[in-house]
Amino acid sequence: MNRMKRLLAAALTFAATLSLASCGTSNSEDSVGQTPAPPSQTAESQSAGRELNMALSVDPDGLDPQRTTAASTFQITNNLYDTLLRVNTDGSLREGLAQKWEVSEDGLTLTFHLRPDVRFHNGDICDAQAVVASFQRLKEEESPALRTMPIIRFLFRMRILW
Repeated sequence: MNRMKRLLAAALTFAATLSLASCGTSNSEDSVGQTPAPPSQTAESQSAGRELNMALSVDPDGLDPQRTTAASTFQITNNLYDTLLRVNTDGSLREGLAQKWEVSEDGLTLTFHLRPDVRFHNGDICDAQAVVASFQRLKEEESPALRTMPIIRFLFRMRILW
């Protein structure tokens, strides 16, 4: 039973890391620590120094982290999209879009406390409804996650706590 709880928590954590795309903060620094350019600058000058070049041995099969299982895609999307939690090199978790999280005593419930300053690329607020919608999309039949981790189908009963 304890192994099942750990497997469930690990699967939920993995799914949480894949769940949100196109989110970012609205604070004064972007994800690479650069201060955004003032609005008066042109789009061309704003993009200077914000380019990422990567050498990969294969082409990615897309840029949608919920619709692929290719390692080459994750090498790119990990640099583009924020996730609820981030994984340190030692395997421990740290905050991402969630500023804190709690695991219930029985290991069956994860509660995420989202950062209030997060917005999508179009300016919409990244809130609990967006997280739920993202998890629901992860459970759709065309999601490769269902083929690689079929337990996802049964994991999510989500509710928004206010």
